[in-house]
Amino acid sequence: MQLEYEAYETMAIRQMHIICAEARKRWPIIALACAHRVGIVPIGHESVIVAASSVHRADALLACHFIIDEIKASVPIWKKEIYADGEVWKENAEFFINNSTSRRSGSALHANKELDKRADTEKNDLSHET
Repeated sequence: MQLEYEAYETMAIRQMHIICAEARKRWPIIALACAHRVGIVPIGHESVIVAASSVHRADALLACHFIIDEIKASVPIWKKEIYADGEVWKENAEFFINNSTSRRSGSALHANKELDKRADTEKNDLSHET
C-alpha cells in the first residue's frame, strides 16, 4: 500500500498562510512552520509536518493542534490510498464538519514551496515558515 497526494498548489499554499496567520492571532508564537507533501508517500513516512515555538509549551502545542486540524479541514489536498488490488480516494471527516459551519476568514501570509528529496524518491513539499 502507498499514499498519493494531489493538491491545487496555489490555493493550498494560500490556505496554509491563512491558517498560520490565524494561529498567530490566537497564540503568542515565536516561529511557525508547516508542510504537506504531494505525490507518492510511502506508508510510514510523514505527509504533514507542523512545528511551532513559543515561550510557553502549551501555546505551541495548541497552535500545532489547530493548524493540523485546519489543514485537514480546509486545504485543497486530496489523498488516494493505493492497494495491490485497487485504489480509493479518501475524504477527511474534518472537512465536512468544518465546512458545515462555514467559519473561514481571509488573510494572506508569506509562504514558500520547497522540493524535498529523500533517498531515490522525489516528492513535492508545500511549505510555510514564518
